[in-house]
Amino acid sequence: MKKLFSLLLLLTVAFSCIKKEEVKSVEKKGDPLVASVGEESNGKYIFTDSDSLVYKWNVFVNKKMKPQDSIILNDFSIIKSKTKGERTEDCYLLVAKDRDHKVSLGAILNVKDKKFYTKPEGASSQDIYEVILCNGGCNDVICSPDVIVAGGVKRLICSACDQCVKVSGSIK
Repeated sequence: MKKLFSLLLLLTVAFSCIKKEEVKSVEKKGDPLVASVGEESNGKYIFTDSDSLVYKWNVFVNKKMKPQDSIILNDFSIIKSKTKGERTEDCYLLVAKDRDHKVSLGAILNVKDKKFYTKPEGASSQDIYEVILCNGGCNDVICSPDVIVAGGVKRLICSACDQCVKVSGSIK
């Protein structure tokens, strides 16, 4: 019994050391919450550093937005969409979904020189930008982030569905 306990303790220590090293190496890379997240290349949208992006956004969602249950986002994409509301124009979103595709995160991306940024162009370190979590769905329609223009400003909304739960947050 002592040998089993010792082995379990040794394995726990070994795995915790490995995990800490992984986290340190990811944290040293830029901050994808406020930096370039990807670029367009030959009509495709490619992430600059997908490992760091996944890590940082998962930490942000679970620590800052405080969803009811812990969420692990693993399906990340950059999509081109059309705004709704006062005017229709092209817009780009960072969209991430959980494994079951029941929860979607959305953040409006800004484009400059075929690169996608989460932080608005010309924004200072004090500026805030919006992030939204959409959870649930109606029948076969899953809630997803959308963009509406109201008062001349782009805002994130969740798709129109009575069962869709919205959690909004912001990043400074």
